[in-house]
Amino acid sequence: MKLRLEAKSIRIRLSEEEFDLIQKGNRLTEKIIAGPDNQFSFALTAGNYSTVQARFSAYKLEVKIPFSVLKNWATSGETGISTTRESGQETVKPVIIIEKDLPPRRKKTD
Repeated sequence: MKLRLEAKSIRIRLSEEEFDLIQKGNRLTEKIIAGPDNQFSFALTAGNYSTVQARFSAYKLEVKIPFSVLKNWATSGETGISTTRESGQETVKPVIIIEKDLPPRRKKTD
């Protein structure tokens, strides 16, 4: 699982194996250890949620995806899903993008 953070977006890329695991209800987790008391973890969890959402607390980022969205994505043939940009009075939620990390296409040779 690859994570890319920008000021206005959270992007997660899944391998084919990871995509299969998340469809089965498994929680995907990665951890970055930068020292004895210095680590950051991120997770992707499928569940009975109402929307795709992200929560950050205590050096942990968790992105939640509803089973219904995941099922539609798996059967659509699309390579990814994303939320839309919403802005409120005090906060602006980042766009959440979750994609299948497909292998590069090989060039056809004549």
